[in-house]
Amino acid sequence: MEDLPVPVMSDILSRLPVKTIIQCKCVCKKWLDLVSDSYFANLHLSRSPASLMIHHSSEINERAGILKWVELENKVNHHNLQHDPAMSLDLNLAPIFQDAQILVVGSVNGLLCLWNGLNSDNYFICNPVMEGIYDPPHTTLP
Repeated sequence: MEDLPVPVMSDILSRLPVKTIIQCKCVCKKWLDLVSDSYFANLHLSRSPASLMIHHSSEINERAGILKWVELENKVNHHNLQHDPAMSLDLNLAPIFQDAQILVVGSVNGLLCLWNGLNSDNYFICNPVMEGIYDPPHTTLP
């Protein structure tokens, strides 16, 4: 497969589910560079089914909550929601969210902006697909 032109490899890999693409990043540096490119991300997004990120929090057991990735399946007379339990991110397990009450305040291109409702100065950028959370420097917003 390494003899294939990059556009052909992009075309093939962009048809895979996100979970598989994440695993493909470990195959070799060429694939890592390919799937990390913004062109590839846009190509994959254009071929992906419509989906939602649902923030589920229960006051009883969880403070930060769980992010659940749900795909919309369009049928002729109705729509279905498909949830793969493996596509969930438990924010309660992240050390920076200990004793936090997290709210999703915005999203763009699959990234989520999270806000700690208990401390209004704490904002986080989260990439649920990569299970990555960025804790930006704490500054006072105007």
